[in-house]
Formats: sequence, C-alpha cells, structure tokens
Amino acid sequence: MSLFKLVSLLIKFSCLLLLLSAPKYLHAEDKAYPQFSGYSPKSKLTINFEPVNILLESNVLDMGPSRRINAKLDKPLIGTRLRNVFPSATHNESNRFTYELIKSPKQKSLVNDVKKYLESLPEKNNLNLYSKQEQLAYWLNLYNITLINEIVKRYPIVSLEKILTGPDSLLDKKLVNIGSLQLSLSDIQYGILDKNYSKEPLIIYGLYQGYIGSPNINKKAFSGKNVYKLLKNNATDFVNSNRGTKK
Repeated sequence: MSLFKLVSLLIKFSCLLLLLSAPKYLHAEDKAYPQFSGYSPKSKLTINFEPVNILLESNVLDMGPSRRINAKLDKPLIGTRLRNVFPSATHNESNRFTYELIKSPKQKSLVNDVKKYLESLPEKNNLNLYSKQEQLAYWLNLYNITLINEIVKRYPIVSLEKILTGPDSLLDKKLVNIGSLQLSLSDIQYGILDKNYSKEPLIIYGLYQGYIGSPNINKKAFSGKNVYKLLKNNATDFVNSNRGTKK
C-alpha cells in the first residue's frame, strides 16, 4: 500500500472515530437551514477575515508537528507527594490558545467584538453571493471564534468535558445571532455544514473544541483560498500525532 493511500485511510478512520465518539444528543437539532444552502460557483467576492486573523495570530501558540514523545511528569514539591497529572502522550501536542493572557474586561470584550463582527456579515451581504469555499471558511471561523469566546468567559475551567457534554451542553446553546435567527454550534455543524458539505469528511478537522484532543486551532483564519489546505494540514497533523493514532 502506498504512503498516500495509507494516510488517506488513516484520515478517514480518524474522521470515523471522531464522529462515533460524538454524543448522540448532539444530533437532536439536526435541522436544515435552506437560507444558507445556496452559493455562487463563479463568485470572486471574498469575506474580510482580518479581525479573526489578528485575534488568532496574537493568541495561538503553534506547537509544531508531533514528535510522539511523552512529556515528563512534574516532580512533586518538597514536603508532598502530590504532583500534576496529565496525559503524557499528548501533553505537548496540539496548538494552544492563550486563554490565560485574556484577563481584563477590555480584552474579553475584544474577543466578543470579533464574534459580533462575524455574526453581522450575512446581514451586510447575503452568503449566497459567495462561493462554497468562502462560505465554508465563514462557518468554520464563526464556530471556532464563538467557542473561544465562551471559554474566555469561563476561564479558568476545571473540566471542559462538563460544559461540552451532557444534556446541558454548551454546543447546544443558542449562542450565535444572525439577524433574527439564533443558532447553536450544533446547528452550524449538523444543520449547515453536514447538509452543505456532506461528502467532505475533512470538515470535522476545522471544528476546534478547546482541548488538546480536538482538531488544531490555526494561527490563520480560514478563507476561501486556504480553507481546504488548512483542513488537510489539520487532518495530517491529527493522524500523525498521539492524539489521532497510537500503538
């Protein structure tokens, strides 16, 4: 089997694992949004994602490709046997968003302003006027910035699992407002992305979840020109790391 075929198989296998590990209740609001289903194949219009670029470039720490090396456990402090426990195989993998540096109300407000900017775009120009790639970049950026904004509000969080899973999941809350329409992150993933890009398994690698085991958050915003390149990079990074595949 060629290396290309092997990598393709691993990517598809990892996609399957990600989809199967998603709790079933996330599909509860799996409804279609026909107002976001059309697109203009020959459109040369582009969306200005510079506010997203500025936020990500300033706050994302690029950890580089996985070296498959386990992190060393912290030594216990003098006078105690207690030490921090973490999954050593994946601790040094995946890009980091520097939530700990966003402390002041003004800094938090700037993150929220980027989210509001993205929410306002469909009101200024109907998304149907853009190409399918440009719209894909829009929804991925909106999803990721919305999630980042919610984590910023709650940081430091003891466990992301408690707010991302269960019947009261953050992913199912109506956090996005586009005009009079309210959407949850699950609505974006299952009601829009799954419907409009059903035959494109790489999409799952653009949905950042805030923890090490999730797809990477990039230092660049998605755009119509780079969206598939960044998705492929995220997929390759994932399957070639301990987060995706491990003996």
